[in-house]
Amino acid sequence: MSKPAAALAKQVIDHHVKPTPIGAGAGRTVKRPPSNTPPPQQQYLRFQYESHPKPINCTTFATTKDVANDPSHPFYIRTQRRLRAFNTGKLHWRVQCSVDVSKRGFVRSWAVKRVQGAIARRLGTQEGKREESDGAGDDAGQESTSVRGPTVDVARGEGDHARPNALGLSGALLIFLPKDSKLALTATKAQVEESAEWVLKEVTRLQAEARRKGSHRPRSGR
Repeated sequence: MSKPAAALAKQVIDHHVKPTPIGAGAGRTVKRPPSNTPPPQQQYLRFQYESHPKPINCTTFATTKDVANDPSHPFYIRTQRRLRAFNTGKLHWRVQCSVDVSKRGFVRSWAVKRVQGAIARRLGTQEGKREESDGAGDDAGQESTSVRGPTVDVARGEGDHARPNALGLSGALLIFLPKDSKLALTATKAQVEESAEWVLKEVTRLQAEARRKGSHRPRSGR
């Protein structure tokens, strides 16, 4: 078949295959109504979550890891005892604030406590207290909620201890405040509360997904 004949045949085929517009609106572009779903927004908080954590996990301080690997350290036995008693059926969580936000510990503590309160209220647990670190290495500027039974147990450089919560969550959850000091320190209460709600909803979803798939891979959200 010659090229002109082939082109003509294609036009005929296209003419019969393509639907022909009918009615007064023929030839007009139909606009879809705007979606009611708002575009995703950048959350105030970020997090890392492990659904099946080991005793040393994302919430564990670097100093605790160092002590656990140093048999000559005076706190080695006590640390190993705590690690052996790690309860995988509870939610171990900690809020971390970078020294980039502020060099002053009391400023970081204030920012962290706002988030701790928002998370704790939703979990139905105590808000916890600031956990002091040795002020060096990766632990500087980090805060932790450490809850055991009806009282708050705070120790230097120790990992978290949690209790059953109202949402039935378990695992290890590390929550990060923004490194941008302006954002971390000027966020409204509504922003903090909304982001805390988002974190726990995401963790609930990830936990259900991990249980369904049997996944042990750490997950993060931002």
